[in-house]
Amino acid sequence: MKHSFKATLKKRLFGIYTYGSELVNPQLTPEELAKYYGGRTYIYNTTNKGLSQMSLSSIGQTTHAVRTDICEREIEKILKNLDTGWAASVLIISPFKASVLTALLLTKTASPSRVRYTVTGIRGSKDFTFGEEDFSTAHRVPIIGLFENTKNDVIISIEDEKTHTVNSYPIKIKMPDVMKEYYDIQLKMSYSAHDVTPEEEHFYEVSGGYRGPTCIFDSHANVRVFFSRKPQYYGIYPLEKGLFLYPEHLLKRPTFGAPLSVVTHEMDWFGRYHHTYYHPIGYHHNAALLPDGNFLTPSSSFYNRHVENKVIKIDRETGEELDSICMDDLFDEKFQEMLDWAHVNCISPCDNPDEMILSLRNIHAIIKVNMPEKKLLWIVANKEFFKGTAEEDLVLDCEGDFDPWFFQQHSAVIMKNFPNADPDRLYITFYDNHEAHRRPVDWFDKKGTAYGMIISVDEKNRSFRLEKRFPTSYAITRANTEYDEKTNHFFTMDARLEDQSNGIAADMRIWDFDTGEMVREYTINQDFFAIHQIDFDYDSMAKPLDPKRRLFRGELYNAKKCKLPEGIIPDLPTPGKDPDYVSERVRYNRYGDNFLVWSVDQNVNRIVLVGDNGECYDVNFRRVTKDLTLSQPIKKLRDNCYWRFMPLKDVPAGTYTVYVRYKKKYYSTTKVITIKD
Repeated sequence: MKHSFKATLKKRLFGIYTYGSELVNPQLTPEELAKYYGGRTYIYNTTNKGLSQMSLSSIGQTTHAVRTDICEREIEKILKNLDTGWAASVLIISPFKASVLTALLLTKTASPSRVRYTVTGIRGSKDFTFGEEDFSTAHRVPIIGLFENTKNDVIISIEDEKTHTVNSYPIKIKMPDVMKEYYDIQLKMSYSAHDVTPEEEHFYEVSGGYRGPTCIFDSHANVRVFFSRKPQYYGIYPLEKGLFLYPEHLLKRPTFGAPLSVVTHEMDWFGRYHHTYYHPIGYHHNAALLPDGNFLTPSSSFYNRHVENKVIKIDRETGEELDSICMDDLFDEKFQEMLDWAHVNCISPCDNPDEMILSLRNIHAIIKVNMPEKKLLWIVANKEFFKGTAEEDLVLDCEGDFDPWFFQQHSAVIMKNFPNADPDRLYITFYDNHEAHRRPVDWFDKKGTAYGMIISVDEKNRSFRLEKRFPTSYAITRANTEYDEKTNHFFTMDARLEDQSNGIAADMRIWDFDTGEMVREYTINQDFFAIHQIDFDYDSMAKPLDPKRRLFRGELYNAKKCKLPEGIIPDLPTPGKDPDYVSERVRYNRYGDNFLVWSVDQNVNRIVLVGDNGECYDVNFRRVTKDLTLSQPIKKLRDNCYWRFMPLKDVPAGTYTVYVRYKKKYYSTTKVITIKD
């Protein structure tokens, strides 16, 4: 491999040929990209040369999964052509761009070996050693756990098949000040420890919230992994072995409430987008993996105006919706006076994969359901709430005292590692936000303290009891709890504090499980949705992705053939010529085989393609059904901006001019799309 002058210079400075991500991110033509989109090409132009071309800076013609596939192929090509020996080794900084504090080492050895590395600890953190477990002669080694805003000292060790170190090489890897560069904020994280500093470094992933980043920090509050892009404010949804679902923050569909992400990626912490899930309504809050490899996630019924009231089962290989259960079918109509009356914010599967525990925030209840049977099995809640309803007999009896009650809880999950657990009881941990503004009730005591909770359910005798309660900071929404059996510590992740006057927006508190004493506290100046303990999984980041994998799974809504709308006439005004058109708020882009329009929530409510042959196709967001028109009743969401989709894959080949309906009027976008099979 012939190296550039810049890479050669960096070898002198850092000890290895060093490249940026551009080495494995070539630009492809529409024709070269066609293989990813069913052999079709999409060419975009404008009808007026005086108008600017469509900006591709934020999204562009390739999707995230396609970009990862291109990178993977380039990496394999470089590794195949690499000369044997350390002198020829290559380091690529942040090759997949999304995960910033990373690097990829490519090297070849003459005999089967494994490559390990140690990141030298700084700022109180300990040395971090990671790397290959298996032996080979061609090595692609993801380096993770680097420190921001410094030149990291890293030792590369080559071990033979007897695990003896035969060579070691010191290199330096320079990393940016990620918070300042990507967010223009400083994540101020500190901790106070009342215990002895742990011998083993622990890692925690944090994501979600309105401004908070997705990152991993260590026991000493140093950021060690950082994502350059924000997910939807629910954060990422952990799956298994370092994989997670990443819901897009700005690729959504208008609904009767909060717009949901209709694009979700399966990713790893090295920043690779393994594949992308499309869904016509969208996912929210979390996902839960099932034994068969598929997953559950909350969604919305949508077509009856209700939101965040449904759970769907998704085929992980195809993205197909396999089954669903809607809360509207399980509860009295008396509860359903609000659009977001149930607010499913967590799913936890039971040993029987047909059954699951759900947290329904807006009726202060934790329930168990059977999805195939569409059946409500029991309810943990204050019996007063369900008195006189059809569900009254499904509320379990409370064993002993339960004062104060819980309100608007989050993150109810089955706890399988409760110490000295009774095998006949089901243990559930959750976060009691102790706030009742969504559903006021007479027995709400007072605000000011939230709680990390553990209850147990005796399903045979249909009762439950309080096991543990940890009073903690008052996080009025979001948040979660966890238990670590290795340290016997309980965690309260206080995600969004009511009082942020001192500059602290959130915290994480660690408690001695037996005594209830707080042993460590982390404070953060940005909110989040959840924090989880994490162990890095090497294979999930190092193993080459299958080039034959299905990149796109599931379906969006389709563009439909329609008549030419009466409002579309020759010489329609363009942005800026009509005083009602907010030109600075409307933009256009593309995402693979989709045309995108950026607008304030429901202002752009229809996208129309008019073909040169007179045929028209549209997506009409306003018309939900024949008898139901979309509206946005929540005032604070009416200024929410995001991209909405016009899928093109089912539109026949041809040349189309694009129009939008903004509020009640049609406008020319000046965009022309030519589709070729």
